[in-house]
Amino acid sequence: MDQSELAWVEVARFGGRAEAEQHALVLVSRGIDCRLVRTPGGAVALTVAAPDVRHAERELAQYAEENRRGGRLVLPARSLAAGLEGALAYCAVLFFLYGASRRQTFSLDWWSAGTAQAGLIVSGEWWRTVTALGLHADFGHLASNLFFGSGLGLLLAQLLGTGFAWLAILLSGALGNALSALVQPASHTAVGASTAVFGALGILAALAWKRQAGIWRLP
Repeated sequence: MDQSELAWVEVARFGGRAEAEQHALVLVSRGIDCRLVRTPGGAVALTVAAPDVRHAERELAQYAEENRRGGRLVLPARSLAAGLEGALAYCAVLFFLYGASRRQTFSLDWWSAGTAQAGLIVSGEWWRTVTALGLHADFGHLASNLFFGSGLGLLLAQLLGTGFAWLAILLSGALGNALSALVQPASHTAVGASTAVFGALGILAALAWKRQAGIWRLP
């Protein structure tokens, strides 16, 4: 059923928009779609689709209990350990590719086959926008991307979930290489996960700005 056809049920009401948005973020962080609706009396109602009512009520009750114990409002986040597996997988892949590219594992010239050479990407070898992310010039280059990439990936996984976070990082890196190929000379060649690392930073910044600006518009 389309979301527009679902009945939306009020699960909480607040006197101001800020408090309503805070609780709406709690539901969004748990994967529950919600809407804010201004009531005739000036209050703000938090509504969810009818099938999500019980789930939403449980999450809001748990959030209220956590705030009573802690004495302050804290937006619940996923466990840090939940994002650790993604960070470890990221490190393992980069380590493997670093060693393989130097030993020509499988008798393959990894650099010739995988670097982001602008002319080749534009001519149709689009996979280079992805493969170049795993190649690094030296260990220092690799180490910096392991450190910053893992850290930003862990943070993003708290907001988006592990799978979606790392997919977004990968796609942002590939998109960055593709855009670079369009504006650089044909001979320009790039390698490294730095593009994806900056992509992760950009996604985090966008999410922070979106939250600060308020992502629900009241009618």
